[in-house]
Amino acid sequence: MSKKAESRLAQAGQRFHGALTKMRDAGGMMSAARATVRLIRREGLRGAARRIGGVSQEAGRYPKWIGAYDSPDDAALSTFRRQLEEGGIDTLISVVVPVFNTPERYLREMIESVLRQAYPHWELCIADDASTAPHVRAVLCEYALRDARIRIIYRAVNGHISEASNSALELARGPFVALLDHDDVLPPHALGVVAKYIHAHPAARLFYSDEDKLSEEGHRHTPHFKPDWDPELILQHNAFSHLGVYETQLMRDVGGFRQGLEGSQDHDLLLRCVRLAGDAAVVHIPHVLYHWRTIEGSTAVSVEEKPYAVMATVRAISDHLRETDTNATVVAPQAEFPFVRIDYGLPAVPPTVHILIAHGGDMDALRRCVTSIVSRTRYANRRLSIVAGVACGLNADTQEALTQLVASLKCASIVESIDDIVNRVDDAYICFVDERVEVTDPSWLHELMKLACRENVGVVGASLWQPDENLYAGGLVLVSQDGGVPIHAGITRRGAGYFGRAMLTQTVSAVSLSCAVISRSDFIAAGGFDRTSNENFSRDVSLCRRVAQRGLRNVFVPRAGVTIHAHLAARGHGPAFERSPAELANDRGYNPNLALGGPASGATFGLAFPPRIGRFE
Repeated sequence: MSKKAESRLAQAGQRFHGALTKMRDAGGMMSAARATVRLIRREGLRGAARRIGGVSQEAGRYPKWIGAYDSPDDAALSTFRRQLEEGGIDTLISVVVPVFNTPERYLREMIESVLRQAYPHWELCIADDASTAPHVRAVLCEYALRDARIRIIYRAVNGHISEASNSALELARGPFVALLDHDDVLPPHALGVVAKYIHAHPAARLFYSDEDKLSEEGHRHTPHFKPDWDPELILQHNAFSHLGVYETQLMRDVGGFRQGLEGSQDHDLLLRCVRLAGDAAVVHIPHVLYHWRTIEGSTAVSVEEKPYAVMATVRAISDHLRETDTNATVVAPQAEFPFVRIDYGLPAVPPTVHILIAHGGDMDALRRCVTSIVSRTRYANRRLSIVAGVACGLNADTQEALTQLVASLKCASIVESIDDIVNRVDDAYICFVDERVEVTDPSWLHELMKLACRENVGVVGASLWQPDENLYAGGLVLVSQDGGVPIHAGITRRGAGYFGRAMLTQTVSAVSLSCAVISRSDFIAAGGFDRTSNENFSRDVSLCRRVAQRGLRNVFVPRAGVTIHAHLAARGHGPAFERSPAELANDRGYNPNLALGGPASGATFGLAFPPRIGRFE
């Protein structure tokens, strides 16, 4: 056998071993089989095979990452403890845990994980929700006698998780509460890192960390390295839990956990707290501080294990939208879109959008672009202009061809520059479109405008799909102050991406301006386009950064999709990756524990070796 064949065989063996490991860790063969069927239905065989291959690779890489960067030994923990003491960090953190018939092994492991904390200023507040298993009271009594910081209340009547959590909350004496489930585990540095962040952010009232999952055999897997706080993403996916930490008084001010929302009680509590505290009060801690147990029947395996949780989630989000006077409806998860979807409404009179098509000299592409916009766009209140200046070689022949195109479609005007049209029209919004774009979905502009019309939203970008159904660009991740790479470049159209990020509307640092909308007033206030080259999406990044500096959020809307007749490799990214990891930009939407790949892969959501953040930073 040749070395090349041996290498392929070894790689196949590694993937197979990784897949078996993943199935073992993710709740067993039956859970894995159900998840695979759902994946094939949603993403097709090709997409499912690609996803499974990636998951298998991660199953082998994550233990190595843990060993290298997330396994502090006793000496490291001792040093960390001393640093906290020298810094005067001594905030009491109340760990709140509702308990009901927890298997003895998991109950002990949960309590032991708190006892092993390097940070000593904690109390463990447990509410036993009238457990019928006799070992529960025996174990709780044993530990309460061992450590005075363990405080327990025994409920006489079972009230389910919301009531039990409120009972545990009544025991809390610390200014901050950390929520822990009865069968989950904290790493030994968890509360110390939380305390460090509380000390560093005195105005913050809510904190959340990254997390991973813990198999029944104790294997860590499926890490979730989250973005910083995103008020858009949180409505569709509760990335706050776990580890979720709340200011105690804030929890009490909103009334604690709400009965009737069991299964989504954490999400509901979070939304009510954010309404009172504001988005600026939320801080993300980019470290894995929570191990979520995967056992049959747990939502850590699949939310479908508890369908009532989906109903509670829809109610919690619907209530939040009503309380914030948001014109939107909540669509429950479905097979083809397994996440909550927020369908925002447009104003009663949709504002005028002026579509500006940048002509780069390809008349055939321009004709296809304009024709598709005119014939396939459902959004009616629009105007259209072709920007064709000297940069595209505007000569007599080109001018004649453009004139004939405009006359035949009766839809557009011809201008020589963006500034020429933006400064003299009175349309409320501007939509930039690359001439290589072809409209295939009539709702594309509708979907963009639903977000563009929202308060405090800046540039709104669409998904740009190549003819081969792979993603060209959409949301961008910063790799420098003037360059970016696409999120999930190359993913298939039906792919969910990293924890749904390829499907979910989200706040991003920048979007591709090959198809994007911004209000005319915001575009002017931000200074419009700069005159630098567009290498590394620099023009896109420059405008989006200046818009964000004005306090606006740039939003990527995957649901708004168009086709672009281009290949990602045609856009240059090389200079951005000549920098060391320390020199790469810190993007709020892309966790420092995730890798930034080369030009063909961009923001891959793979593990960073090493992370762009220190162990306890």
